[in-house]
Amino acid sequence: FKPLAGSLNWTAIDLFRDGIINSELSFYFPKLLAILQTLPLYCLDEIPFEVFFSLLRPGQHIKPHFGESNHSLTVHLPMVLPKECWLRVGTETRQWQLGEATIFDDTFDHEAWNESDKERIVLIFSVWHPDLSKAEQQAIQRSFTARKCWLEQREAPRAD
Repeated sequence: FKPLAGSLNWTAIDLFRDGIINSELSFYFPKLLAILQTLPLYCLDEIPFEVFFSLLRPGQHIKPHFGESNHSLTVHLPMVLPKECWLRVGTETRQWQLGEATIFDDTFDHEAWNESDKERIVLIFSVWHPDLSKAEQQAIQRSFTARKCWLEQREAPRAD
């Protein structure tokens, strides 16, 4: 991601990040928040872990990458979509379609291109993998919560 990291060529506006809502932004999206509540969103502590608008500037390419766990599926919902924008997952390459969600397992290698001369904006969020039971979802939530607590507690005490 070096060519894109820290640049404005690929940016995100977070509605939820690490399970925390962006209260300044959420005010503008009451209908979206209501719709999101009806979906099986991947959550920690009943709050969506991550929901964001991904902006990819004209002529940009997000290099191949992959997620680390298949406990959830990634959903892309195009909001602003010029022609000549593509998503490859595994061996399949497709154009996004306005009004249609693309759902995929991001542990498969994937990449995106915006070969147009306009910006592309996609709403991105995760839903629980449909093969997981409620008990399995809760176990995953507990393990992530326990890891977060462990990370917070392992900091060395400060010398005063």
